[in-house]
Amino acid sequence: VTGLLVDHAQSHLVHSSSADKTVVTIDLKAERRCMVHMTRDFGFTSLTQRKEHELELVTADVDGRVLFWDCDIADAVQKWQDPSRLRINL
Repeated sequence: VTGLLVDHAQSHLVHSSSADKTVVTIDLKAERRCMVHMTRDFGFTSLTQRKEHELELVTADVDGRVLFWDCDIADAVQKWQDPSRLRINL
């Protein structure tokens, strides 16, 4: 697990990001996973949540990309990468 946070609007939801290329949302009340986001590229290094615009999750990966995720949609809704495409070497 590379990131873990409690949802800003719904405290019974917990989001986690992982080096295994997944972002998982868990509903603690229902005691089950309610969404899994995946990428084929590189694992995530960080996770945060926007406080506006539908509370999207924001992840970063070692490829230098920033991905925006909507909890209702499996694929990233927006992607940003530095034009130089410099990769972070760990």
